[in-house]
Parts: sequence; structure tokens; C-alpha cells
Amino acid sequence: MAGEKPKFDKRVLQELLREFEIAQQLPMAPTILEVGLSCFGTFGIYADYLRDGWLSRAWYISDGEHLTFVTYWAEISYAALQELDEAHLMTESIRF
Repeated sequence: MAGEKPKFDKRVLQELLREFEIAQQLPMAPTILEVGLSCFGTFGIYADYLRDGWLSRAWYISDGEHLTFVTYWAEISYAALQELDEAHLMTESIRF
């Protein structure tokens, strides 16, 4: 029906993602985030990968049955990410 959100099974998405990771020799993503649905019934999935001290975020599009790799967003060293997190925590603790 028009206007209904497509239904999807998270286990199916996880399985599709793992198959892609194996094919691309990526480590399993510890962090997977889903984002909003589009008018075409698809939605985005972000997965974070840590490999050789670098963190990259990959973006995928899915319709609940298929998964398509779109792009990598950025790579940042894990040490730099920790420094950013610590700076963010210090900034948050200073705010009233």
C-alpha cells in the first residue's frame, strides 16, 4: 500500500552485510546504524570498520532484500578518533 513503510528483517540485513564483508575481506562491523527510509522504500545503513589502526565508515543502501555498497565516507586513525572522543567528553563536562 502507498505510504506504508517497507518491512525488513534485521537478521536478513545482517546476513547480507556479512556476505559483503567476507567477499571484500572486511572485518565484521562492530557498529551498524540504520538511517531513514526514502520515498522509494530504501534506507541507508552505515557500518564502521576498524582495520590496521584505521576506522572507516561504509555506507550501504538496502530495500530489505538486497544490499548495495555505495561508498566509504572517511578514514581516520583509531588513535585520532580516541583523541576526538576525549576532547568531546572534556567539552561536554565543561558545559553547564
